[in-house]
Amino acid sequence: MLTVSDGLEALALIEVLKIDILIADIQMPNMGGVVLIRTIRERGFSIPGIIVMSAYLDVDLMEMTGLGVKEFLEKPFTAEILLQSVVDGLPETSRSDTSVPEA
Repeated sequence: MLTVSDGLEALALIEVLKIDILIADIQMPNMGGVVLIRTIRERGFSIPGIIVMSAYLDVDLMEMTGLGVKEFLEKPFTAEILLQSVVDGLPETSRSDTSVPEA
């Protein structure tokens, strides 16, 4: 797992690493999540699982779905919800025993 401070840092990593899951906040410094996802698609990067989170889901959900966003998480959310979203977003070939344990 890698973490970055903003959308520009995320894009820099995506340009050099294969990413299976991206969890992006709508509101990030330097480049927000919506612009990041649009840029990823414009540049032809393939990320199988994209999860968007925000305290306010004030984005065009149809556009985000069209850009490959798999999940929309509204803050606050639990760790279990996030984990299940990550498991659901993994490509089938990356899944081994990734079932979410019961709380």
